[in-house]
This record gives sequence, C-alpha cells and structure tokens, in this order.
Amino acid sequence: MSTVRTGWMDEWADHLDVDNDADAVIAVRRLAARAQELEKELRDLARSVPDHDEIWGTDLAAEAAEASWATRIIADGLHQVEAAFLRHERGEH
Repeated sequence: MSTVRTGWMDEWADHLDVDNDADAVIAVRRLAARAQELEKELRDLARSVPDHDEIWGTDLAAEAAEASWATRIIADGLHQVEAAFLRHERGEH
C-alpha cells in the first residue's frame, strides 16, 4: 500500500522496473556507481584542461569541475534513495 510518504518510492520502483525493495536497492546501487564513476572522470577532466581556453573563451576546467560537483550531488541523492529502500519504508521486502 502506498502512502504520501512512500509514494515516491513506488514511482522509483516502477521506473526501475523492479517489484521489491531488494531489487530496487541493487538497481539504485548500480546507478550510484555509474554516477560516482562519472564524477571521477569529470574531476580528472577538470585537472586535464587549462583553466582558460582562448578559443572557446571559457574556463573549461571550471565547467568540468561544476559538472563533477553536480554529478556528486546526484550520487548522494541516489544513496539517500537506496537508504530508504534498505529501511523498507514501503513495507515490501
């Protein structure tokens, strides 16, 4: 049974195409791992380009660092979703 408090979890489960919290945890962990890998790649990219690019007229390193930070926020959010499924807030094991 879905409540206002856990309705968002039902939406996540539907989107992940899973039937139970254990499978949701596995799927969300995969997504979080992908986000963490992207964050690392973007951080490495930020270190690999000059601070200011004369051709593009922008700070490519700062853009990559900002993208890395945004990806870190996504990974953190996914870990919060995972934690909710681990607590079985929906009552489905």
